[in-house]
Amino acid sequence: DLVLVPGFPCNLEILPEDPGYSHLLQRLSRFCRLIVFDPRGSGLSDGFDPAGPLDSETRVADILSIMDAVGAGRAALLGAADGAAQAMRFAARHPARVRALVLYAGRAGPQDALVPRGEKPSATDWGSGSAAARIAPGRLDDRSFIDWWGRLERFAASPMAAAAQARMIAATDASDVLPMIQTPT
Repeated sequence: DLVLVPGFPCNLEILPEDPGYSHLLQRLSRFCRLIVFDPRGSGLSDGFDPAGPLDSETRVADILSIMDAVGAGRAALLGAADGAAQAMRFAARHPARVRALVLYAGRAGPQDALVPRGEKPSATDWGSGSAAARIAPGRLDDRSFIDWWGRLERFAASPMAAAAQARMIAATDASDVLPMIQTPT
């Protein structure tokens, strides 16, 4: 079993429309049971109360619930972008459930992919695809990609929910759990 812990924005229905992402899913599925999900408040998952808790510990509990629901006793985790910090926290809290940890485009310290350091999260340009400049700077000349990214943003979350997600991501710091991770990484 391989659990893909995605970053934000995420929508299981829209992401595979990108040929690179679709290719990744196909390749991974060839050698494992691939478990993919939309994080709480994103894409096809249930929303969340913007005034309520949305934090790393909630996300860790969600990963555990998903693994339990599909009968994944012990799995490898692939944490992508801000999902890497969630995967690290999960590996630290539930070492018996993780056989390997793979981290891609993420880090343990404060996350700032959607909200660069010093900026306040804003919902005013959400859905325009403008975040692609920070996420995929090498694809800025590809207008169809920018349009698709804007669509992904709109289908991932409302502007208010996106701002709440950005605040949660900016506040995420998994460096405190690094010494507790014993899983091959």
